[in-house]
Amino acid sequence: MCPLSPPSSPPPPTRPSSSDIYISPMLCGQDFGIKYATSSDANPASTFPIQTLNGRAGSVLEYAMSTYDCNGRYQGAPHGGVYAASSPTVTLDLSSQLLDPGLRITKFTACCAGTNSTWANGAQRIIMMTAGGMQLNIGKRCVVPQPWINVPTGYTFGGLVTQSPADEGRNWVHRLGFIAVRYRPGVKVCT
Repeated sequence: MCPLSPPSSPPPPTRPSSSDIYISPMLCGQDFGIKYATSSDANPASTFPIQTLNGRAGSVLEYAMSTYDCNGRYQGAPHGGVYAASSPTVTLDLSSQLLDPGLRITKFTACCAGTNSTWANGAQRIIMMTAGGMQLNIGKRCVVPQPWINVPTGYTFGGLVTQSPADEGRNWVHRLGFIAVRYRPGVKVCT
């Protein structure tokens, strides 16, 4: 048996994560019978604070996308993709979370369409609560409310993780969770 020859060049160093990431349990959707494709905002959220969360919802959450850094130049992953002309786009400004403790998101939940619906228990609505008691929503319908999930102490809401059917035939958001980030010292705070 011949010894392995050494690699021609050393592997590139791994870049340490700039932040600690928490991903919540998933809400809505089905746990069986559907192969899901996952979209996650973990990469941009680990480096840049979230600035906005945009979304569109009618009977279900059709689409959502976050923007990051102080100029909103970096977009998170697209979540969903269905377009219904009658559903207005909502933009939530989350840029002050790191500056104003009262605007920090402390709880997150969703509403689901129900298992007996055309929408396969898909996510209908995103609901977030700030430390100051203000409720932020994308979507209005709520057939099956879900329990609140607390953002862990010391973490900041950073975006979404979603799942839609991998066949892309039903490209609305079926399952929904949130990402929270504990930023390392020196993260750029937008003013």
